Amino acid sequence: MDKMIGVLDAKLGELGIRDNTLLLFLGDNGTGRGATTRFKGADVPGGKGSTTNSGHHVPLIASWPAVMKQGRVNRDLISCADFLPTICAATGYETPANVDGVSFLPQLCGESGTPHEALYMWYSPRQRLDLTVSESAFDRSHKLYRSGELYDLKADPTEKTPLTGDQPARAKLQSVLDQYKDARP
Repeated sequence: MDKMIGVLDAKLGELGIRDNTLLLFLGDNGTGRGATTRFKGADVPGGKGSTTNSGHHVPLIASWPAVMKQGRVNRDLISCADFLPTICAATGYETPANVDGVSFLPQLCGESGTPHEALYMWYSPRQRLDLTVSESAFDRSHKLYRSGELYDLKADPTEKTPLTGDQPARAKLQSVLDQYKDARP
C-alpha cells in the first residue's frame, strides 16, 4: 500500500497537480488480531473485526501541500461519514441535505472546526441482523454499548471490565445512542 500511494503521489507530481490535490488515506478496521503494535511505549493488540478501539480507531493521513501546514496531529473524532462534507467543502460544493457527517476541512487547515463530541457506531460483520450486531456511542474517554455496558477507554482500552453504577458519561453517550435508535431496522 505504501508503494502504491507513493506511485500515486509521484504521478500527481509529474502532472503538476500535487500541490493542489487533497490526498486522504484511511486505514480499515484496525490491525489483524495476530499482530501486536508498540505505541507510545505500550503494546496494543490487533483488533481487526472487533468493536474495541483497536478494531475501529484507525489512522487518517491527509496531505494538501498548497493548503495544509505540515507535521500536525489532530486528535478530533472523525468518522467516515465526514468525508463527503469535507470533500464538498474543499471543492466548493454544497453538502447534500440529510448527511450525518460534518466537514473536517477547518481542522485540515489548522483551525478548530466543529469536531464531534461523540460518535455512533453500528457494527455487524455479516451485514445482517443477528447476534453479531453491535451498537455503541463513544467519546475520547468512554464507550457505551446499546446493551448498557459502559467502559472507561483510558483505564481499560481493551474493554475487559464494564463500569458499574451511575457514571456521568452514561447520559451523554446514551443521548447519542437515542439519536440513532431508529437508524437501522
